[in-house]
Amino acid sequence: MTSANAALHRRVVITGAAGGLGRAMALGLLDAGYSVMLVDQDATRIGETLALADARRVGERAFRFDADLTATDASVSIMDAAQVLLGGIDILVNNAGLGPGLISKNYFSDPPAFDSLSDTLVRQFFEVNGIAPMLLAMHAARRMRLQRWGRIVNVTTSHDSMMRRGFAPYGGTKASLESHSAIMARDLEGSGITVNVLVPGGAADTAMIPQESGFERAQLIRPESMVAPLLWLLADVPDAPHERRVLAAGWTPEASTNGHPSVAPIGWPGTGSPAILPSNSH
Repeated sequence: MTSANAALHRRVVITGAAGGLGRAMALGLLDAGYSVMLVDQDATRIGETLALADARRVGERAFRFDADLTATDASVSIMDAAQVLLGGIDILVNNAGLGPGLISKNYFSDPPAFDSLSDTLVRQFFEVNGIAPMLLAMHAARRMRLQRWGRIVNVTTSHDSMMRRGFAPYGGTKASLESHSAIMARDLEGSGITVNVLVPGGAADTAMIPQESGFERAQLIRPESMVAPLLWLLADVPDAPHERRVLAAGWTPEASTNGHPSVAPIGWPGTGSPAILPSNSH
């Protein structure tokens, strides 16, 4: 785990920081010594997160930036704000996301069909869950390459949630981020920048699971479970994890060892048949 002394020199941008998983991770990062820019469009709740940071006596390293991720210039504005507020960016946590609860409060018991959705809603899901994290990672990586160090962590979802009935367009947008995470990791191999995926590992006790869902909330995954594996992914060590997919629900200190079921390669390696390609002289 990264020490507080090392973390003090690292600057984090985290999206969706106003509540849920994002709030828990932001506070955990602040507790660990990082400087954190909290990005969200919910001004009231991001203020509540900052108040919690103040109560924990870590508010002096917390900075807010209100942003709508669907805006055309959002990614550039966020990176520019990180330069002003933090002096740059070392770590990007792409956490913001829209969930199926935005479409139906009881999407498990009465799953909405994909053809019942509006064009506007589908585009909004792709903008927030797929396009925004891709653009943010692009702009962050360009800056990280200059310093030859960086960490990108993308929050996706469980594999079965990507294909579950009633989960369009949520499942597909998260699958796109999973796929792009694997591509990012391979593009950045050897650059000093790592790319990893972090998921709760199941239904988490956040607003993404509406009260009307019928789930016993005491059995939902606690948002704070994301913090320990996140800190492991951010560690400034020679063999830092790269191209890994981590399940927070099953995380233990032993999960950092090879072969633990909570840590696997990003994506769906080994499934299906590889593409048949002709020979290439280049």
